[in-house]
Amino acid sequence: MRLRQLPIILLVVLLQACSASDSVAPEDGSTDDGTGTDLSQLRMQVAGYHVSWMERAWTEYDFDLLDVLFFFDLPVDPDGRLADTQGWPHAWVDLIAEARSHDVPIHLTISILEADVFHSVFSSAAHVEQLLSGITGIAASGSVGGIHLDVEIFEPMTPGVRGAYTRFVQSLRERLRSQRPDVKLSVFLTALDTSDAYDEAALAAASDFVVVQGYDMHWLTGDTAGPLSPIRGWAGRSWDTILSRYDALGIDRRQMLFAVPYYGYEWPTQGPLPGARTAAQGVLTTFAPALAGVSSARERALEHGLRRDSVSGSPWYLIEDSTGWRQGWFEDAASLGEKYDFTREQGLAGVAIFPLSYGDRSLDSTLRAARWP
Repeated sequence: MRLRQLPIILLVVLLQACSASDSVAPEDGSTDDGTGTDLSQLRMQVAGYHVSWMERAWTEYDFDLLDVLFFFDLPVDPDGRLADTQGWPHAWVDLIAEARSHDVPIHLTISILEADVFHSVFSSAAHVEQLLSGITGIAASGSVGGIHLDVEIFEPMTPGVRGAYTRFVQSLRERLRSQRPDVKLSVFLTALDTSDAYDEAALAAASDFVVVQGYDMHWLTGDTAGPLSPIRGWAGRSWDTILSRYDALGIDRRQMLFAVPYYGYEWPTQGPLPGARTAAQGVLTTFAPALAGVSSARERALEHGLRRDSVSGSPWYLIEDSTGWRQGWFEDAASLGEKYDFTREQGLAGVAIFPLSYGDRSLDSTLRAARWP
């Protein structure tokens, strides 16, 4: 994708201006505005992910509902290079200008989503230095207000590699503070860590805030169908359990954004009841029509009948045809509203929406009401 080119002087101005700081989780942990008012009780913080493959879908976003926009994503190569920058920043100057006009900082998402890449990068001091240099180089350009590390590993790692990732985040924090103290650093943390791949407490301590995975409690290749993002129930696959785990790790709730999905899954199942065993891998759905060849969960529910899980509050639909049963699970305004209520009631910093472009403006009123209750 190529966006309209701007004069080079205007581009430089935009990149310098885009370093505006965000309001999520002050570094000193304070939520007081100096007058005794607890800011966490006034406004729920909202971050949203713009995925690069949705190109100009950002033109439909209500930026006034956002505190941070995550640009997703710049993947890390096994040698620590950021080879695919998705055209950042020159291909995205229109997005940068629009976000800046609403005082919404853009945080670049640096991603490692494969265990072999994680091991390759963090088992080599040279690869770690390559990655540090690449990220700080982008930050120095003035094109971003933050760096977001989306590192999702679900396999055991050796203590050496695990520790190397922690030290990398700590080193990145120090370099950013020395070079661009206004640039925020955040990390994505998985809902569960059964393989003990992370030192979550140390990662949180080195970050301005963290995004906690609040989705995929049932996943595409899972053995049962069910809600992606339940608040309670479902054998502990829920926000209640996730929050309890992070409380036990000693991470400040005011530092946490819980991630919510604007997508869903549809599985072939062995029966009609919620939680039925899956018969094969599921497929992606989006809440609203967004991707060619991908079904809208909202439209599927309208066609086949909207059901509501009594435990999680999540919407779902059931299809029976010549091939058997299919269950589709997703989130809508009602179930998202419950999650926003949970966020405020539990004293969390806010939510992070993945991805914004898979929803539409019909979800905005619920988000607006939660942001300014």
